[in-house]
Amino acid sequence: MATQNIFDLADLWNDGGTTFTSIKMNTTDTASDAASLLIDLQISASSKFSVSKAGVLTIAGSFTGAGTGLTGTGASFTAGSVTTNANLTGEVTSVGNAAVLGSFDASALNTALSDVTFSGNNTGDADVVADTTPQLGGFLDSNNKFISNDQGANIASVAGDTDIWANFDGNTVHITGTNAITDFGTPKVAGDSMWVIFDGAASVVDSATITCVGNVNFQAAANDMALVYALSASTFLFIPFPNVPYATSAEYRANTALVKLLESNQVWDSMAEVQLTSSSNSVAWDMSLGIDFEIDLTENTTIANPSNTTVGKKGRFRIEQDAGGTNTVAWGTSFEFASGSAPTATVTGDAEDIFYYDVITSTRILVSAILDIS
Repeated sequence: MATQNIFDLADLWNDGGTTFTSIKMNTTDTASDAASLLIDLQISASSKFSVSKAGVLTIAGSFTGAGTGLTGTGASFTAGSVTTNANLTGEVTSVGNAAVLGSFDASALNTALSDVTFSGNNTGDADVVADTTPQLGGFLDSNNKFISNDQGANIASVAGDTDIWANFDGNTVHITGTNAITDFGTPKVAGDSMWVIFDGAASVVDSATITCVGNVNFQAAANDMALVYALSASTFLFIPFPNVPYATSAEYRANTALVKLLESNQVWDSMAEVQLTSSSNSVAWDMSLGIDFEIDLTENTTIANPSNTTVGKKGRFRIEQDAGGTNTVAWGTSFEFASGSAPTATVTGDAEDIFYYDVITSTRILVSAILDIS
């Protein structure tokens, strides 16, 4: 198809020290209607491109800028839609689709918004408000990128309601102080969760508001960590991850390692025999000192009622005669035997007897014997 130019103009700029203008029209406006145009390009009597006397540029279609972008320093730019790969600055008035920006930084956007006109309202960015409840239209795809979480300001423990959601400034908070916590405040919605790190010996009380693991109150130590999950806007599941050491054999024997981990070797080490001694014809037996015990007889003796018993505890003690082998053994009132009859210790030199015990209650301890082992 042949191209026919109605107006075909050519010009030559050939002097670097001269400022050229290819087309210039200077209109003296002493009186004219506000709708007067400096230029109006039409197709079939329909305006496609116009510039008003105020300098407002109107494009009926779309504007694509692949260079430095669109800069408006005058009245405004009016378009159906604006697409640019550069920064958008100045004043923009959209009567059709919103402006579409290829890329921009915060400074450029703030500059643009300072002069933006929304629906005839010249208040500019005063009409732009923060979305306090942003929502996803689907699953969040991290695009193989790390999502960074924030640590919020410290929260002081309160003897009662310790609101860990008060600041909404992070996904993890440190809880300071040593008070007993009975409530974790008000989350935004059920399903919210918060990691908490205890800086001191605060405690968390199991209740209708907070469900602790095992329905047992939790006593924190410094650097203990826990997850708080909101079952509802007012009830929580508390899941601790205590920063605990391993229990020693002595702690395992004494049943004092309530919040510690067990290693198998410590469990087996705790089975080592603990030496008991008869003094003034009596053996004081503290059960918390061990599981298996041993007595070297040097006198007639009575096994006294033990202290620090634990119901269900089982073990044995080994009684060994001295070389004379004439020492007798009697029993305290808490001990029970088959048919109600206590076994008689072997009375020969260096004889060994094994007695197994089973704690039924703190005052009922069943004893059975294997005598004169060799």
